[in-house]
Amino acid sequence: MITAKKALSSIGAGALVGIGIAAVLVPFCFFAAGFGHGTYAPMIACFPFTMLGAAAIGRISAALIVLGVLQFPAYGAVVGWSRAKARSVPVFAALAVVHVIVGAAAAFVAEKGGNFLP
Repeated sequence: MITAKKALSSIGAGALVGIGIAAVLVPFCFFAAGFGHGTYAPMIACFPFTMLGAAAIGRISAALIVLGVLQFPAYGAVVGWSRAKARSVPVFAALAVVHVIVGAAAAFVAEKGGNFLP
């Protein structure tokens, strides 16, 4: 059995790793998008939940940007929690599968709707 302190520590560490990943991916994706004049493919691959929502409504709203910024810290917190429970591999695999499925859906919707893909 894990202690609450160990669980919180693992969740916090995972969230910090996620913040570090987001700190690299967010500027990279904005640069690739060229503030509307580049490609959104990296954004779709890295932030599929945000881009699926954006493709559905036809624009990237402030709420979707917040969702994208919080995505990787949330992933990290979930993986940190699972590490504390000694279940990190299945949880990480499940997150990866969901990420890929939502990314494929976002790319499909963006292509069909003519949004965000050249």
